[in-house]
Amino acid sequence: MGPVARLRRLQRQLTLKVQFQQNRFHAVLLLPLLVIVSLCVAWPILYSGPAYKPLYFLSVGDYGTGSLEQKAVGNQMAEAAEKHDAKFVLTVGDNFYPRGIKDLDDPLIKRNFEDIYVERSLQIPWYVTLGDHDHRGSVAAQIAYSNVSKRWQLPSPYYIKSIPLTGIHYLDLIVTDSVGLEGLLVQENETRRFAVDYDMTYAGVEAGRRQLEWLTEVLASSKADWRIVVGHRPLQSCADRSRYPVEERLRDLLLPLFVEYGVHVYMHGHDHVGQHLVDKGVVYVGNGVGGFGVHAARATNNTVWFRNDYMGFITHKVTPSVMEFKYKNHKGATMHKIILKQDYSDM
Repeated sequence: MGPVARLRRLQRQLTLKVQFQQNRFHAVLLLPLLVIVSLCVAWPILYSGPAYKPLYFLSVGDYGTGSLEQKAVGNQMAEAAEKHDAKFVLTVGDNFYPRGIKDLDDPLIKRNFEDIYVERSLQIPWYVTLGDHDHRGSVAAQIAYSNVSKRWQLPSPYYIKSIPLTGIHYLDLIVTDSVGLEGLLVQENETRRFAVDYDMTYAGVEAGRRQLEWLTEVLASSKADWRIVVGHRPLQSCADRSRYPVEERLRDLLLPLFVEYGVHVYMHGHDHVGQHLVDKGVVYVGNGVGGFGVHAARATNNTVWFRNDYMGFITHKVTPSVMEFKYKNHKGATMHKIILKQDYSDM
């Protein structure tokens, strides 16, 4: 190989070496950019939602009959609880018809509760609300049953359950005793539904006074993302049935409190109708169709939806920003859906 050929070969080697160094330099510069682009492409695929799971629970009301209708509803509740991994069941009262229970040996406990909700998916906590039919029997016995049953949760006639949604987000379930609150409002010589059966330890003036003080304090101090107050009596309803004066006074007492303290939802039974009403920003969820029967109904100015031709329950899905309620019938069909979205704009 002559001198000219060797010189050209050396020039080619130097050129290739320079190109290699330049390409390596460019690769080092481009690597972080490639990583960023890859993450942008992959992130929507890898991350499809929040890191927390939604909270699911069920609610049922006016159910404790032992009837075939109650059993049919219970079967669908079991399927829904298994499907959604429900964490608890909430009742809105009238757990035992027609006169509550007498004591812990009352056969209604087995017939109207234990033998109805036997599926494994329903062996979860049941947060219990008292109804007027429950007050006809022994309230003390229903409270004491909490110490016997692993799932029956009624620590007192009224109580609060703060349910974590994430490490910093909560749902407050504020369970009231409507009959107890009415005790504060009854006027002298006034007729009151089932009053002859009531134990005034739980349904009298002093019981009502203590509960109202407790409720006001709880509402004022709640910092939860969602506040659901639960009671048996409706405060807004499209059911066409007679009312006692004290029930109207209970409505007049509680409605301003709910508006003042930012209650999102009031859940109730008593009226055997599936219904959804809204007034002054508060959503009223009627769910008294768990197994007894239905009442006549007609729409009011505040009525969004109602049905009185089915037996059923509600499934609840809760995240820090959204609550979803689905009214289900005894065959599992969805009758109505409510979606509430949290407004954090002023926080």
